[in-house]
This record gives sequence, structure tokens and C-alpha cells, in this order.
Amino acid sequence: MYRLNDDATLKYLTVASAELEPPFNPDIMQYTANVPYSVSSIVMDFEVNYPLAALWTGPGLEQPGIKQLNAGENIFGVSVYAENKKYYKSYWVRIICEALVTAAVFLLCCDRILPNAVNLSLIKHIYNQLAYIICHRAVAVFFSDTFARV
Repeated sequence: MYRLNDDATLKYLTVASAELEPPFNPDIMQYTANVPYSVSSIVMDFEVNYPLAALWTGPGLEQPGIKQLNAGENIFGVSVYAENKKYYKSYWVRIICEALVTAAVFLLCCDRILPNAVNLSLIKHIYNQLAYIICHRAVAVFFSDTFARV
């Protein structure tokens, strides 16, 4: 008599262009990865360990592929049901877009820098490096106000 398998693990779980912390282990259920804010999407890839196990998808649960990211914290889940349907495991990956803190610190620093030629040159350089950040409009407002005062 055939006994249904109870393996409800993933064979692997990867996030392209990011390193999972801790490194993948089928017995660990929660992972974190940090990406710069310039990353608007990631590619998650995973596969069930036992071929007859099933991926369960539903609200907040994912299929392999491209995942769009929002600013800050993004959470993606994957559930694997064993062939016998008695066991399952849910794996969770938290992707953090880091540069919001950098942008906030940048804005706080800009507020305290005297608008002289050297500082404005430095701020313009930093601004150009961070132009893609969500705070772009807030920085532009700061520059508009600064240039109006100079």
C-alpha cells in the first residue's frame, strides 16, 4: 500500500539581488533581505522539495516570479502542503527597502546646513545621487526654498 508523503518543505528559496538572512534552510520559516530603495522589484524563486507536495496560494501568498516592492517593509509568504495534506509549512520573507532612512537623514541634515556656495554644491551632488528616492518632491521643495533665499 502506498503511503502519502509528509514532506512539506521547500527545496530552495532565493531572492535575486539580495541575500537572505539567515541563509535558506528548509527548517527555518522566517527570512529578511535588505535592498536599496532604487530596487522596485525582486525575483523570488522557490521549489517544493517533494514533487507531489503542493504550493498553497491565497491572499499574501506567492508564486515564484517578479514581486513589486513598496517603500519600507514588504512581506511575501509561501505555504507548502505535503502530499498527505496533513502537514504544511509557511515560509515568510521580509524585504526591506533601506534608503528611506537615508533620505530622512539627508532631509534633516539639509535643514541644518547653511546655504553657502560650498554646501549648496555638496547638497546638489547628494541630491543628484538620491533623485530617484520617494522624497524627491520634498527635497525639490527644500532646494526651491534655499535658492530663493540665496
